[in-house]
Amino acid sequence: GGAPRCVLAARVRYADGSSGSRVAPALANAGGPSVFGRDARGVTTNGLVHANQSTDPDAFDRDEVADPQLVVIDGVARVHYAGRRGARWSIGTIVASPDFSRFTPVSREPLLGPSGAGFDALGVSEPVLVRRAATDWLYFAGSDGARRSVGVARQEVVEGTLP
Repeated sequence: GGAPRCVLAARVRYADGSSGSRVAPALANAGGPSVFGRDARGVTTNGLVHANQSTDPDAFDRDEVADPQLVVIDGVARVHYAGRRGARWSIGTIVASPDFSRFTPVSREPLLGPSGAGFDALGVSEPVLVRRAATDWLYFAGSDGARRSVGVARQEVVEGTLP
């Protein structure tokens, strides 16, 4: 019951230079301002979801996190995000508990990293996941150092896997 809820995911940069992802729930169609428009009076911060892993020198998201995308597929809520270590960006995944009170990284390793050659040689970011039939299609921005392009990676869905 109750009014439908929207959950927004956003990047936050703190004064000390660190960054993190936060979620902001809001009531949709509750007679107030639209969360989809410019007036965001109905949105409140609801806590940190995932911060850069500055204490882990080998973490792909050691220095910064950005570009969160929340997607719910088959009842599982995932946040795909970009993580930076040094100058290289990769894409990782965290999974939400059913009540959105906890977010757990799927792996210390990125879901998708820079290829080392081609249009995405130096970094991948800005993930957007779409599931069609039994295949996940991950659209992303790739960088070769001189320009950015849009790429796509695909993975067949295996029953019981998280990403």
